[in-house]
Parts: sequence; C-alpha cells; structure tokens
Amino acid sequence: MIPYKTILIHAAKEQRFQSLLGMGIELSRRFQSHLIGLAVMPPPLRIPAGVPGAADVVSLDSHLVAYRDEARRMGSAFQRAVAADAISSDWILDEGSDAGLEADVLEYARATDLLICGTPDAGSAGLPRQKLTERLILGCGRPVLVVPRSHVPALPLGGRVLIAWNGSREATRAAFDALPILRTARDVKVLSIGAESDGDVRSPQQLCNILSRHDVRARPEVLSLPGADIGSAMLSCVKAENADLLVMGCYGHPRLYEYALGGATRHVLLETPVPVLMSH
Repeated sequence: MIPYKTILIHAAKEQRFQSLLGMGIELSRRFQSHLIGLAVMPPPLRIPAGVPGAADVVSLDSHLVAYRDEARRMGSAFQRAVAADAISSDWILDEGSDAGLEADVLEYARATDLLICGTPDAGSAGLPRQKLTERLILGCGRPVLVVPRSHVPALPLGGRVLIAWNGSREATRAAFDALPILRTARDVKVLSIGAESDGDVRSPQQLCNILSRHDVRARPEVLSLPGADIGSAMLSCVKAENADLLVMGCYGHPRLYEYALGGATRHVLLETPVPVLMSH
C-alpha cells in the first residue's frame, strides 16, 4: 500500500473551501502528507463587441478581481490551518495561462497522489468552471476525492466505506486507489448492483478476498435490481449503510469534446450526500 504523500486541494470557491481544507488537513495528518492548496485564476470573459469600428471582442475582468480577493482569503485560511498542525505545505496562486483553466489545474493534479475538489455545480452553464470537476476526474489519471456541496466533514474520513463494484477497469482502479483509507476503516462493504438475469452483476467476493490480503476486512453484497437507476440505488445504499465515503469508478469518455459521463456517475456527483473517491 502506497499512502497519499502529496495531496492537492483545488480551491475554486471560497464558500466551499473550508470543507475541502478540513478534509485535506485530516488526511495530511493521517498519512504525513505534503499538502498543496491551489487557486488558479480563471480566464477573462470575452464577448463580441458588436460596435462598428471597435475591437471584435471586449474583455471583462471584474470576475478576476473578485476571484483574486477570494484566493487571498482562502490562502490565509490555508496558511493558518497548516501552521496550527505543522503540516508540510505549499499555497499556490497560479495566474493562469493561454492553455485554459482545465489544463492549468491538470498540470498540478497529475503530479499528486490525491486531488480534493468540490462536486460540480448544477446550473452553471456558460461559466469557465462548468463541468471542471468532471473533466479533472477523467483527465488527471489520479484518484479524486469529491466533496459535496454544504458537506460538514465527518472526520476522520472513511470510517464506514461503501465500494461500488462491477468488475470494470474503472471500479478496480478506484478500489485500489482507496487502499490507504480502506486500511484504516472500521467497516467496508463491496456492493454490486444490477440485473442478475442479464448478467450485469459481478460477484464482489473476489475483490473482498484480494482486499483481505491488504489487511482490509470487507463484506460482499449483491443487489439484483432489474431496471434500477444504478446511481440512485447506490446513494440509497450509502444512506442505509450510514457510510461516510463512497468509492467508485468514474465512467465517461475523456477524449470527447463534451467529456461525456455515464448517467450513474453524473447522478452520484450531483446528488451524493457524502464524499466520493473516484478514479477513471
């Protein structure tokens, strides 16, 4: 088991930063990790001028001024928190590049062991940060801990863990990327949901056997729910198990322009009541 020795928090919004920071501080203490706080300046907004003789586009930068103020406050909160626990750390305010916000964050995320970020915001169409969380999960090649909106961290994270299992590459990546947390969990369940008659259910027992060799005691469960909404069913199981962490693969197509996600993945990202550790 390789612990998370470098943890990156993507500081996108001030009102959600404290939840991410609390999670990052707790995990950094647990694994003796180097913690990085990252704020990346968004690109300027450019709109067509529509005025004869004027430039083709007009750049608006009021949101840049506002975000710089947010980043300054988030940086101060980060520095206070890491100083209180004497955590090895860096705070980075990246001015952004022509490559764009997504590429800038990915450059840092690919050089870490674990990325912590917030869930996507529904109804944020047209904003530079639209779908950024989804694109980071699909593109960074690292496990991503996604913290839901208005979440009050139940620390330490991962006391009761639910692993979504269907035997896929993505589910396998997620389960083994979660090993550092699984080894400290009090209760782990490996859950497969599907229509058994159609051969959609993959037995979780084999994964439980492998996890046991990593000192993780996990119990298997199979739910045969023909025609079920897998995303909704998974979140219902999270609540029934009183789990404080969901581990699952992220299903999507990162090479498509729209970075299309599977329906269950997107539903979980938007509706999860607990943090989700995802891998693609």
